[in-house]
Amino acid sequence: MPHAAWVVPLAVALGLRLWQHDLTPFLDDEAVLLTAASRMLDTKRLALEAGLALSIHVNEPPLVLYLDAIPMLISRNPAWVSACLTALDGLASVLIYKATERLAGRFAGFGAALLFAVAPAAIYYSRRIYYSELVPLCTAIFLLALVQVWQRRSSVGLAVALVAAACATELHASAAPLLAVWLAVAILSRRWMKDWRPLAIGAGVVALTLAPYLYLQITTGWPDALGIWRFLREPRVLDASALDAAVTVIGGGIYRHLLLPYPEPGPPFDLDAAGWLLVALVVAGAVLAVKRRTPMHLTLLALLVLPVLASLRHTVGVLPYYLLPALAPAVVLAGMAVGAVPWRLAGAALLAVPVIWQVGGYLNLQRVAAADGPKLNYGMPLRYELQAADMAGRVVPPGDRLSVSEVGNQATTFPYLTGYRYRLVESDSRYGVALTPGGTSYYLAQGGGPVYGFLAQHFGDLGQVRTSSGQPAFGLFQASSGQVEQAVQGLQPLDASIGQAIRLRGYSASGLAAGQPSPLLLAWQISNPQAAPSEEMQQFAHLVDASGRTWSTNSDERAYPRVHWGSGDLVLTWFDLQPKADTPTGGYWIETGFYGYAGGQPLSVSGGGTSLRIGPLRLAGAQPAGQAPPLAVFGDGEIALLAVHRKGGEVDLTWRAEAQPSKDYAVFVHLLDGTGRVVAQNDSPPQQGAFPTMLWRAGDVVTDVHHLSGDSAAGTRLEIGLYTTPDLRRLPVQGGGDAYISG
Repeated sequence: MPHAAWVVPLAVALGLRLWQHDLTPFLDDEAVLLTAASRMLDTKRLALEAGLALSIHVNEPPLVLYLDAIPMLISRNPAWVSACLTALDGLASVLIYKATERLAGRFAGFGAALLFAVAPAAIYYSRRIYYSELVPLCTAIFLLALVQVWQRRSSVGLAVALVAAACATELHASAAPLLAVWLAVAILSRRWMKDWRPLAIGAGVVALTLAPYLYLQITTGWPDALGIWRFLREPRVLDASALDAAVTVIGGGIYRHLLLPYPEPGPPFDLDAAGWLLVALVVAGAVLAVKRRTPMHLTLLALLVLPVLASLRHTVGVLPYYLLPALAPAVVLAGMAVGAVPWRLAGAALLAVPVIWQVGGYLNLQRVAAADGPKLNYGMPLRYELQAADMAGRVVPPGDRLSVSEVGNQATTFPYLTGYRYRLVESDSRYGVALTPGGTSYYLAQGGGPVYGFLAQHFGDLGQVRTSSGQPAFGLFQASSGQVEQAVQGLQPLDASIGQAIRLRGYSASGLAAGQPSPLLLAWQISNPQAAPSEEMQQFAHLVDASGRTWSTNSDERAYPRVHWGSGDLVLTWFDLQPKADTPTGGYWIETGFYGYAGGQPLSVSGGGTSLRIGPLRLAGAQPAGQAPPLAVFGDGEIALLAVHRKGGEVDLTWRAEAQPSKDYAVFVHLLDGTGRVVAQNDSPPQQGAFPTMLWRAGDVVTDVHHLSGDSAAGTRLEIGLYTTPDLRRLPVQGGGDAYISG
């Protein structure tokens, strides 16, 4: 194999990473980092931290901002920044080639470099403008430097390895095992290391990158050190999630998860046949490393195993990118396994299968992401967000209010993409939007959700951004104050105060059905934002029966973040109630209200309590089978009485709507003695008013329990019927009379 065999993996790595790189997702975290880097460039003051807390509530050092700021000196377009960073990751393939070549030969180096070039985890995460984007590159530098240490006793290699391990850990704490490996190598090499000056220089470089962060910690009382201490003391769980993440990163299962419908989680250990072949090659390479037992081979094993062991017992959930430090040693081991195959053609075939499969998977991912990414775990591609921001820039006057509805309450993406030219308010396009009742207002909404559908139905369309499949990615809409009021006039009116901060204006809840999507729309107006007791408010909306039992399965939401609340805003929020499949047909209530996020104080409802009930509302649900012939049919054939069961003072009735009733009827149940005198009775609407007959539809079977008041022991017969109020007019029974007599 020629000396320049690394050229092919490098070309593949750069080609895959840069091809349509603007399809990368661009979420809040990325926008926060670029915003902080922009601020640093504008103020010409070094950032002291990265500005985005980790899941363990500790801030990262600012190295990631310094790296992001370098390409931003030319352009602050996220697509440009992503291209520069992912190209750097592609260069890691050359480093992996060199490291593997020195351990196992050129063919093994070619295989390892090519496997890294096509690795889904390396491609996907290096295109994200995020902390972990350059961790694989740092790990590759670390690997090659350690090869220099073990094979050439290089003090420069030890210094470079220290800088690479420290930088990787600064980028993401999951790379800390690299420092542990470096420390072990430094201790073992101290006997024959002659010149320690390069190591001092390397330590100085590390100290320089950490100096702003350390200054912040010293001057503020070491808050992150205390946070790490608290995190280490939290209870941990032991499960297989770290192994699953490692298999996903090494075997290339990232694409399979990204192409699932949002937000469906992928099954554990979900790899295709080529992915499992790649895992098998890594295991085979690990066996070879054990057999050879050289310090560098054992170091490779440590680099593969330690990140997994460090994540086995965890407090927070283990995400795949936490295992990125294991990717470079994994492909090196796989390359060694391929290079050890006695027949070169067989080794090439073993290499070709995962490479071709992963390239095909990548091409498919790009195609599907461009067409349907917003519907999938992949998310909204940056390309369409850039187009939407450009569309708004051509239409919306600078300084105007622009309401942006995107999946996930992205509070920073569009402010960054639009250059902070507008008064932006954000909401989650799956759950809500804030309308401006006064003047002309503009709305930018992600396609596919209820917000987009509502705006497209009621307001003027100023432009569209469409995916490659023709589906709307974003729509830009304009509305006058009159259009806003007209849009909510079709809702069922409400007027209720919640916590002196909110007034409920209306709702829509048609088509409630058991086991099916059941949309609910609530309209509420903010009367006094300062009256909300918490910085962030959560809204709930549940389906309950007359006894208060909850039948819906939907979660609570923060559709419109508290930080954006403005007096007079008219907010629409949608809930998909998803009633349980066994919910019986009947009348139910919507129970709604607000409470502080993460256990904060709830808002009280006028009249008392912390929730408001709306209803009763009809829900089409489960119906009993095997219905008997009716005992009596009332009125013009509207309602039939199917069954009567009495147990002491309790009478169970079963009704069936033969047609949709035209009025609300009350039920009377009289217990008669032998002379026909009423000795006990109960008069009430069906189900004590929970399911009025006006909500019944033809075919509904309704169970109805009545508790008699009076001397139940003295009665022998039941008189049952229906009547209208307030005139107390009884419905006639077909065949004669105005009541059914049992017994």
